[in-house]
Amino acid sequence: MHKYKTAKRLLSVSVAACLVAVGAGSLTGCGTSDGSKDNVQHDSGNTANDTANSGDSKAMGRYLEEELAVPEDCTEVASLQIMEDGSMEMIARNSDYELSLYKSSDQGKTWDEGKALTSLFGLDGVSFYKAALGRDGSILGGVFIEPEDDNGTVDMDYYYCPAGGEGKKLELGNDVSGSFSWDMAIGTNGNLFLELMGNGILEINPADGSVVHEYEKGKHTDYMGVTSEYLIVIGDGDVRYYDIASGKPAEGGDALTEQLKKTPSNLEFGNSSGTSLIFMDGDEEGTLFYVDSTGLYRYAFGGNVVEQVIDGSLNSISSTNKAFNCMAQDKDGKIYIGEVNYDSSDMEGKLFSYTYSADTPTVPDTELTIYSLESNSSIRQAVDMFQKEHPDIYLTLETGMSGDDGVTRTDALKTLNTEIMAGKGPDILIMDGISSETYIQQGMLEDLSGVLKEAGILSNIQEAYTEEDGSIYEMPVKFGIPMIQGAKEDVETVPGNAFGAVCRQ
Repeated sequence: MHKYKTAKRLLSVSVAACLVAVGAGSLTGCGTSDGSKDNVQHDSGNTANDTANSGDSKAMGRYLEEELAVPEDCTEVASLQIMEDGSMEMIARNSDYELSLYKSSDQGKTWDEGKALTSLFGLDGVSFYKAALGRDGSILGGVFIEPEDDNGTVDMDYYYCPAGGEGKKLELGNDVSGSFSWDMAIGTNGNLFLELMGNGILEINPADGSVVHEYEKGKHTDYMGVTSEYLIVIGDGDVRYYDIASGKPAEGGDALTEQLKKTPSNLEFGNSSGTSLIFMDGDEEGTLFYVDSTGLYRYAFGGNVVEQVIDGSLNSISSTNKAFNCMAQDKDGKIYIGEVNYDSSDMEGKLFSYTYSADTPTVPDTELTIYSLESNSSIRQAVDMFQKEHPDIYLTLETGMSGDDGVTRTDALKTLNTEIMAGKGPDILIMDGISSETYIQQGMLEDLSGVLKEAGILSNIQEAYTEEDGSIYEMPVKFGIPMIQGAKEDVETVPGNAFGAVCRQ
């Protein structure tokens, strides 16, 4: 008999070692959360179809995520645009670090064979470091110029191809000479935006190479976002806005700045392959959309509210092992986000679409909390995958020790145990770093034997974790079989019980 009983028993999982059990009640007795935050108003993106929570009714309407195809060997989706005829154009990088132009006529289900930017511009022996697409299909690209010696400055040549025209090298003035651009964009006004290393941002007329406007001249900037009306600049831990028509500072972005600063990564430079946030035009004049690791938001300049259109915790937007590259919206309101993913040893380009569904609950009916003593990217990835496959279930991942708050293992476990004994503990417990024996003895873990009955687990593995009464409270999520291979006479000298399996030849 167990000495203690708690209000809720837990399903526990150990990524490295064992899986331990969740009380049946914890799966059905889950609450919902509106996730509201200060000045952020959560919006399904189609308020006309929303239903307020009252009685038996519940709020409906949510954007659903779908992963689309990308060109073969794609390591980075660098730029994406929806053309006037509804087709899509993409600039993507392959494993040879080559940027190519691709087209899709079926909303990203398939892609035509790409054309290398070097061939489009008639270049040989070089590679494009950065490139951007305009809404009209125009292309801007930058090519490294190798310094003549180790003390030489980094420089870049710029190439531009107007829609339906011929690509050529841009002849720019002294303002750009000797400058390296780590980000670039083509505005809806047709002008080119170059974010220069240590020298602000230039807006250039591609027809004659003249400078239209200078922003943040002589300053270091970490990020720029370009919409049809606004230039958003992040640098020195602050956010600044400019009116593109006049080139002068824009007023009315205080609420947006406040919201952006709540996510520290928004104020930091990402890397050469992507950033932590992306901006694009809004659905009305004076508005914009942006996406960061917490979701996708809408803001109307001069307003006091930032609306959350998509909750990032309900899809892969909140995944930590990636950076954003580009974002676009089609005439039907579907949103596309291109990114680079770092979950594997190599970079991988991905493209996702977000389609509004009026028939899907705004907040899932079932909420499960997963607790991990330390942050674990494998768990985060598993949560993202599960969330996409089960949009009716809301998963919340809690971490006992962030590594930044001074909380020790002992402190975290004390807090966890207090919550469990009060019936407020997590539904799923990751056992890495936590002794399962104590939780088993105190009756805190659910019996997994029924769940595992049809799981097809190897009998010798399952029997090793089966209690005398047939209960199973822990089970390896994965296990390895050590092997040794060599000449027969050498292998036979190794004690047989030293390995789970021995390969002889």
